[in-house]
Amino acid sequence: MEWSPAKQEVFRFESDIVVSAGAGSGKTAALVELYLRLLAGETRFPRPLSVEEIVAITFTDKAAVEMRERVRKALAERQAQGDGAAPWEKLLRALSAAPIATFHAFCSRLLRENPAEAGVDPAFVLLDELAAGGELQAALDEVIEGELKARTPEVRLLLEQYPLSGAGRGKGLREHLIELRRKRAASGKDDGELLRLAAQWEGTARQTFDALPGRLVAIVDRLRSAIEGRELKGGKEPAFLGRMRELLELCESARLAADSETTPELLGKMLECTKGSWGKEDAGLREEVKEFLEAVGLSFHQLKSAPYVAALLFLSGKVEAAYRLRKERRGGLDFDDLQGKARELLRSDAQLREECRSRFPVVMVDEFQDTNPLQKELLALLCGEGKRLFIVGDPKQSIYSVRK
Repeated sequence: MEWSPAKQEVFRFESDIVVSAGAGSGKTAALVELYLRLLAGETRFPRPLSVEEIVAITFTDKAAVEMRERVRKALAERQAQGDGAAPWEKLLRALSAAPIATFHAFCSRLLRENPAEAGVDPAFVLLDELAAGGELQAALDEVIEGELKARTPEVRLLLEQYPLSGAGRGKGLREHLIELRRKRAASGKDDGELLRLAAQWEGTARQTFDALPGRLVAIVDRLRSAIEGRELKGGKEPAFLGRMRELLELCESARLAADSETTPELLGKMLECTKGSWGKEDAGLREEVKEFLEAVGLSFHQLKSAPYVAALLFLSGKVEAAYRLRKERRGGLDFDDLQGKARELLRSDAQLREECRSRFPVVMVDEFQDTNPLQKELLALLCGEGKRLFIVGDPKQSIYSVRK
């Protein structure tokens, strides 16, 4: 295959690389080509690598099988061409041991190789999605039944806001707790971190309202200065000047407060005044006022929802504890456990972390836009100083860099 000059530059692999391209653009083909060039010593990496030294991660078992097959075919082609840059026949035989896998499979292997350090049973059972889902639903039923019998303040508050179950008509409390559990697992944050973030979230909103009087005074002054002395064109006042006057009156008389139920309505009226153009001269003022009012609106809703957030986190924590106990009774781990425990292992064991970095000097990730925060942290732990990271993803999805 002929490669463009831009791709040839990528294959030099002088530093970490992010390839951002759409579907069908050859991202995975480029990953496979770089994989072979690393084996042949055709990059700027200091030496040729073995297949056991390159971690290639994708997101489904099917995709991992397909990637391994693409590498196998490419190796066989190099061998058939009589390319003497690398011992292709030997590399083909070793391919079955190559860590070309999903995140889950890679983490499972890491835990089984280091069970004592990870604090897991080396013979742990991996619960598939069906089995894990059944245990989670049972844990959820157990917690909700207990909360309803005890009539705890958390469940009573939440049932004022949500039905017990959406029953096909949106989300109820059960569905919100399941979704929150999924997001908690993907975030890689423990209960303490989540509670601190919730408190910080609420505190930031309160700061916005604490600073509100001073900000409004400053806005009133700027609006008054912008309006005063404005020359009329043809004796007719521009429409935006009328909106500025209306906004000035609202700012002078409105009571925006965290405990006032009229705050959303007042904010809506004030934001209406910022619609349309205010002319070049006052475009900056308009954007500043608009952003401020939107921030106040967001803070108001944050404060209103804070008790519900705290209650959801509380119940979600109880569901997680019940689910964990059910898994322990079965001697099982789910897919989220594999990643979370692997992250903790690499984070806490510096010697093992360095051993992994030496063992896997190159990490490659396909479809990087699908990674969650926990998986990004795993990648950062695997890629130490002097190691290389190569990731590809679709720009139509979210792509986040792990390291610069």
